[in-house]
Amino acid sequence: MISIYYTELSEEYHSSQHDQALRLLEQAAGRRITDSQLTAGAHGKPSLPSWNGSFNLSHCPGLAVCAADPDGGRSIGIDAELVRPFHENLISRVCSPSEQELLAAVPAGRPRDLLFFRLWTLKESAVKCSGEGLTVPLRSIAFTQKEMQIRCTRPGLHFFQKIIHQDYVISLCSDMSFTEPALISSGPVKPL
Repeated sequence: MISIYYTELSEEYHSSQHDQALRLLEQAAGRRITDSQLTAGAHGKPSLPSWNGSFNLSHCPGLAVCAADPDGGRSIGIDAELVRPFHENLISRVCSPSEQELLAAVPAGRPRDLLFFRLWTLKESAVKCSGEGLTVPLRSIAFTQKEMQIRCTRPGLHFFQKIIHQDYVISLCSDMSFTEPALISSGPVKPL
């Protein structure tokens, strides 16, 4: 079963977002993990060869997250973003034509910012799941939502999305179907 571990970061932890995400992985794996134990795929996707589980990390200002499945056997991608104003020119670079139309119909301000980052995190989670990273043009991946189910133009991918504390969007992608993941919140964590 996939779980999403997350912690909100205060200003004092802002510079150590990656370290906090790694501490969350330690919680998931139940043991001490250092950066030197991690390996990276061709496009930077981290793995931990000494653990059979699947995981992925993300962080943004104020939040660190780790998606983990201790049983492994699946690919996972996760992305987290703080909802904030964004540069409008990103829409044409990141969004498919249908998503651009959807965004154009939403008034500027908070609702549009939220929709943009919902789309952004879904796209990032998909390319992190596949291990392709940003070598894939994000506008080549399109999303729709029908009857509370997130649909993607890339077949075989499954998604979960959650808005946390009204300020953060977390999107999870897996190459296998899954039940709704457990959300496990903790304060800033110290190494095991």
